[in-house]
Amino acid sequence: MNQIKLLVVVIKLAAAATIPAIVFGCTGGPNFPGPLQSKDVVSGRERCKAAQNGGPDCVTASNRLCRAKAYEGGSSVATQTEYCVDEGHVSPNCVFVTRAACH
Repeated sequence: MNQIKLLVVVIKLAAAATIPAIVFGCTGGPNFPGPLQSKDVVSGRERCKAAQNGGPDCVTASNRLCRAKAYEGGSSVATQTEYCVDEGHVSPNCVFVTRAACH
């Protein structure tokens, strides 16, 4: 009886490990079209300018990054924050879009 329970647990673990690979298009599973296929994610470096509320406007930066790669637009997937010199002052809040999902 314990072997049957162990077998059921092993089957559940195998299924739990396989389903994400199939859904997210990892190797070994069918290639389903999805919103974040690797061909639609581009890398680059585009600075997020300050929005009216004082926060970074990364939507515009993502669109610029995607347009530079011949896409219509996109949204940020990864950003990087660092210190930079802005008009002679050191600012700790310079945000750059480094990867964007383009369409």
